[in-house]
Order: sequence, then structure tokens, then C-alpha cells
Amino acid sequence: MASTKEKITATALALFAQRGYDGVSVRDICKQVGIKESSLYYHFPSKQAILTTLLSHFENRAAEGMAQLEQALGDQQGPWGQVSYRMVCQAFFEGYLMDPFCNQVLRLLQMDFLPARQHHSISLCTHRLHRRRNAVVFL
Repeated sequence: MASTKEKITATALALFAQRGYDGVSVRDICKQVGIKESSLYYHFPSKQAILTTLLSHFENRAAEGMAQLEQALGDQQGPWGQVSYRMVCQAFFEGYLMDPFCNQVLRLLQMDFLPARQHHSISLCTHRLHRRRNAVVFL
């Protein structure tokens, strides 16, 4: 069973990814978790601290994902030094890009922290990655 702190961060991320950081209040988070504001403030001094925790966790996951990708690239060399495309895709797409937590953080970052003109290109890129992932994984 998840701790209250884990429930707070998971709920906050889901709400931030749906509505954007500014579209979510501490009250919204508390209502979804089913706790009082004082309980949230016991675990986090502010809404910004929740976001900082989420971004820190994302950075760690991204670093782990890159390490796994590098490992897959190193481990999956064929007899002529060719990298297995399927292993690279599996390591990167399944382990990082398709991870629900990473997807929610990327959605939040897209909504709140990137200039509006980049939103369309990132959405298009994400769509292409999902389409390519579906085509590659089932080869």
C-alpha cells in the first residue's frame, strides 16, 4: 500500500499532467487524496516542493533510462558490431518513453514549461514515436 506521501505525489502528477501546474491547487490534491491540507503540509512545505520532488524523481528515472539504453547498446552487439535495433527500441521505448510516470511528467513539461510554438512539434513527435514503437516492438 502506498504511503500518504506517495499518494500525494502520484495524485499531484496526474492532476498537473491533466490541468497544468497552475491549474491545480493544494485543495484539489488534498480532495483527490482524501486528506486535509495540514496532512499535505506535513509531507511537503508547498505545492512547489511537490513539483520539485516530481522533477527530481523524473531526472533520476531519465538517468536510469539512459544507463539502461547504454547497457543495451553495449550488450546487444552482433558478430560485426551491429546493435540490435529491437533491443534498443525495447530498452528506450518500453523502459522510458512508454513509462506512465515519465509520460505524465513529459506532458506537464510540455504544457507548462515549453513555449507554445513547441507544443505542436512535440505532440507530433510523440505521436510518431508511439506509432514507430508499435511497429517496431511487434516485428
